[in-house]
Amino acid sequence: MRTFIFSCLLFLGIQANAQSLIIQSSLGPNVCQGDTTLLSVLDDSLASFQWYKDGTLIAGSTNNFIEVSIAGAYHVMKTHQLATLSSDTFVVRDLASLSIQTLNNNLCAPNHLVVSSSDTGNYIVSWYKDSVLIKRKNLVYEFFGETEYTNGVNGVNFSGSQGAFRDEHGNLYISDSHNHSIVKISNGVPGSTVVAGGNGWGSALNQFQNPHGVVLDELGNIYVADHSNHRIVRWGPGDSVGVVVAGSSLGIAGAQLNRLNHPYALSFDNQGRMYVTDRDNHRVMRYPATVRTTTTSLSGAIVVGSAGSGSANNQLSGPHSLFLDKEANYLYVSDDNNARIMRYDLSASN
Repeated sequence: MRTFIFSCLLFLGIQANAQSLIIQSSLGPNVCQGDTTLLSVLDDSLASFQWYKDGTLIAGSTNNFIEVSIAGAYHVMKTHQLATLSSDTFVVRDLASLSIQTLNNNLCAPNHLVVSSSDTGNYIVSWYKDSVLIKRKNLVYEFFGETEYTNGVNGVNFSGSQGAFRDEHGNLYISDSHNHSIVKISNGVPGSTVVAGGNGWGSALNQFQNPHGVVLDELGNIYVADHSNHRIVRWGPGDSVGVVVAGSSLGIAGAQLNRLNHPYALSFDNQGRMYVTDRDNHRVMRYPATVRTTTTSLSGAIVVGSAGSGSANNQLSGPHSLFLDKEANYLYVSDDNNARIMRYDLSASN
């Protein structure tokens, strides 16, 4: 009788533990292929564990944790004496299967948000993760190896591309981050040309350290988010050196209004003012239209993120790309660490 009662209690205890056999991920609930995450369940020294991917046993997976990075559905079986329990299922998502609808409110590290205009005036959104295209909707100009300009083909070579800009003539400008340069691919012309930087890694005015965002104005000036130099640099057509228009000319990070900390992307509004995602200060900065003519670094104003890092609607955490809807007066920001895209109405701050 005692044995029967003990067995019943043991069974009920295990059943109760089934409620807590929930897989935890070191990267949170939204993990995409290529992200390495540690999956784990509550440890139990009296139990044994076996992990499965898409219903197939993973050989040698006998701990209460496992490190994974390949897309698939994972679960673990826990055996305690005669009882076997199954965990919930954790899915590492396949980038190729993602869409705007499935991403919605559970993005995977939205590093890049690129918006371009079609011939009909519609706006088309493409989603990127770590510079790799996740999904596009009728993208007008394809790049990063999507069409003829594959890395190393037709004389075009770049490494670690972190930004791109297409001008009105169809020419493409790419931030060749690992080669510390800006590369121009002329429309319809094979090959590429270094138009800024290309003098190695450094903080001199003819150098970059891991350039990211790049844009051009109507005069042909190139503006570059010189990421690891914590500054924005303007290069005129044919110039051999740049002018620091925001941030430190010495490559020093800071949180003051005349400093930046790993700027990521930049854009201009209809009034010629420049917006910059200041990633490690968790904010978006705006600079006056005089960035087009200044010969010294300017101070900016905080548009979003004055409350510091966080997940409230007036906060950002590691913002990456941004897009200005110049007609509707909205600012869109890829809020990387919060895994979301934020939209702000700029009419109140103009």
